Amino acid sequence: EIVVPGSVIQAIEGIDIGPDGMIYGTSIHAQAVYRIDPDTGFVTVAVPSPYGESDDVAVGPKGTPVEGLLAWTAQTTGEIRIQRPGGMPEVLMGDVPRVNPIAFNKDGRLFTAQSGAGENALWELDVIGNEPPRLVAKNKGRLNGFGFGPDGRLYAPHFGTNELFAIDVDTGVFDVIAEGVGTTAATKADANGDVWNVDYMTGDLWVTD
Repeated sequence: EIVVPGSVIQAIEGIDIGPDGMIYGTSIHAQAVYRIDPDTGFVTVAVPSPYGESDDVAVGPKGTPVEGLLAWTAQTTGEIRIQRPGGMPEVLMGDVPRVNPIAFNKDGRLFTAQSGAGENALWELDVIGNEPPRLVAKNKGRLNGFGFGPDGRLYAPHFGTNELFAIDVDTGVFDVIAEGVGTTAATKADANGDVWNVDYMTGDLWVTD
């Protein structure tokens, strides 16, 4: 007798929307990357356990050489993993303890950061495989769920504080654009340039124009 049926989704950590319109969600606990149809609610497993161990996910944007490519951070293992359309999971970069957020910009450049490990480094990774990982910045604070804005800057929470960063990924310059917006944990910028963030402690949603 089933007393409580198992959930289709276990503990979503990070989400992104792919060029196919699907929502991709990550789960450290289930060690899986889920594919969720926002219209029907139908859920499938895009990357199964154990390869799908993931804290955050990014999907290559439409019209770029990485369109539809999945990239995710295996925080416990300390790896950035990818899966090309129709392919199998690969390790893009290893030996990156506490790797956490990950995001593509509109041109398909991929960025990730270590949060709470040593120098709290921000990296750019070459998915095509022509260049080694590039260190963008280090010792600037812990970053968590981040995303690019329409101005091309990377918007990120200064995790564990009440500050938001706007980061120039070419120069490594970090600007504090807001303070007093709760205990920041995840940040996204919309098409208008408004910056949204969630308070990790209270669940409040903030917007900075």
